[in-house]
Amino acid sequence: MISSIYTFLVALVLLNHSCVRVCGDSSSGSAGSGVDFYVDVHSTYQNDTLCGASAETACTSIFAAYSSFLKSGGGADLNIGIASGVYIVDTDEGIDIHNGIRVTIKPFPSSLMDTGTGVSISSVDAINSLFTISSNSSLGVFGITFQDMGNIVSSSSSSSTDEPISTTVAFNNCTFTNNTNIISTSAAMITLRNCTFVNNNNNQDIQSTLINTLESIVVIDNCVFGHNGGDQILLLSNHSHTTISNSLFDANTASQSLIQIYGLNFTFINSVFQHNSSPSPILISKRTLNSFHTPANATIISSQFISNFDIIYQSPFLVISSDLYIVSSLFRNNIGGKSGVLDGIDSNIVIYQSQFINNYGGYGFSQLGTSLTIRDSSFKNSNWMFTLKSLLSIQDTFTIITNSNFTIDNYVLIDCINSSITLTGLNNFYYSSNDKHIDSPFNCSGVCNIANHESNQYQCPNPPPSPHPITLSPYSSSNSESLTTTSNNNNSNYNPRPTKVIDLLIILLIICCVLLTIVIIIFITCMIKVCRENRNYKKLEEQENLIQQQYMHTSDTE
Repeated sequence: MISSIYTFLVALVLLNHSCVRVCGDSSSGSAGSGVDFYVDVHSTYQNDTLCGASAETACTSIFAAYSSFLKSGGGADLNIGIASGVYIVDTDEGIDIHNGIRVTIKPFPSSLMDTGTGVSISSVDAINSLFTISSNSSLGVFGITFQDMGNIVSSSSSSSTDEPISTTVAFNNCTFTNNTNIISTSAAMITLRNCTFVNNNNNQDIQSTLINTLESIVVIDNCVFGHNGGDQILLLSNHSHTTISNSLFDANTASQSLIQIYGLNFTFINSVFQHNSSPSPILISKRTLNSFHTPANATIISSQFISNFDIIYQSPFLVISSDLYIVSSLFRNNIGGKSGVLDGIDSNIVIYQSQFINNYGGYGFSQLGTSLTIRDSSFKNSNWMFTLKSLLSIQDTFTIITNSNFTIDNYVLIDCINSSITLTGLNNFYYSSNDKHIDSPFNCSGVCNIANHESNQYQCPNPPPSPHPITLSPYSSSNSESLTTTSNNNNSNYNPRPTKVIDLLIILLIICCVLLTIVIIIFITCMIKVCRENRNYKKLEEQENLIQQQYMHTSDTE
């Protein structure tokens, strides 16, 4: 039954991904029937008012071509062919796409589009927005490099969840370098395919967000994000739906979270997220920017998260009041403060056929509240340079672990606090310890119940009495037994295992006391020595005065 549920879940996610991709293709901005205009930075045609109707009368800028198009009567579709060259945009050359106009910009001849290196657009001074798109309008850009720009695309579409999205933006085979903002939209369909985003938003004086969407649909496929900075790389919020597939996020740094997800559906498929650093590089939250609370669902499938670092010691993943599904993915050598991989708060988390290897923080993985389901997965930490309180920490959580492996050196496998754990199938727990306090793979605090359907091999050490039973997770079948702990008078004085930190603090306190005692003894000894020397000096001085008086008396007598 459980296996069928997981199979259905994976199939549903993949079907959803396919649907989103089809929608993305339909709005890719490909040219159909329409008016063709031409742009060539080397054009010698003098009439900028009515230029661009042919390659021989090409305009010298996209702005001039769009203006000429409007003056010629316009139409629904505008196809702009842009010749090889470097185009410098002035601050007053923003293009306002409105009234349902669909604009497509491609290099010409078409062979340039295959390389994507023939056309470059940049600006001397950052402009407010190169393209501003209104409702029912669209922009498609192919094979162009954007560099040294302010904001490239913004939309003035009204954001209402009751109305269908009518604004579309698509970039294909484009390169973005040293830009501050790239896309800032609301109620839009955003498609990014085969694009490269490198060294953007690294100006310490101007911190912003590369891609900022509100109530939008975002599809990112086969793209590279490398060495970018700013507040965030992606800020996705308020009913947005985002799919990232076949993409790489490498060596990015942000002052906030690299990817912030508020109140939306987020899917990460067959992609790599590595060597990134920021406070909680990925934040998934039910909260929206307008403080409304809407469901937030995130799905990670066949992806890798390697060597990511949380620079203020929280966790690489922070999940708040959301649902997270992790399927067939790898998490390795990630470092956080509270948790090495993930810190879940009031969330439902499902992990299926995934591996968590050598992730380090206060805990390897932490979940507070609601539910955690682990199936056919493995968690492993060797005795590396960082220490752990435990491999997995659960508090106030319904937990089901099925056919999974847990391995750790010198630390507790699972820290259970006021939670219930149901073990089904073949679970293997391997732990080695030189610590006399660690005599079980579990450390239990409060009311913690472990139900092992195969045997009683794994239980809480010295379980405390439980006055009330804890019910099983709602994921378990209705025929499952309720978990209770057996009262035991011999264990009424149960105390949790002291941690190594407490032991170390006690040792340091003793050492400090000894050192302080030695310092006090030395000080007293020195004071006594000084007092003695002063006393001897006074005696010597008195003797000298006495001798001097006797001498003077003798001299007077003579």
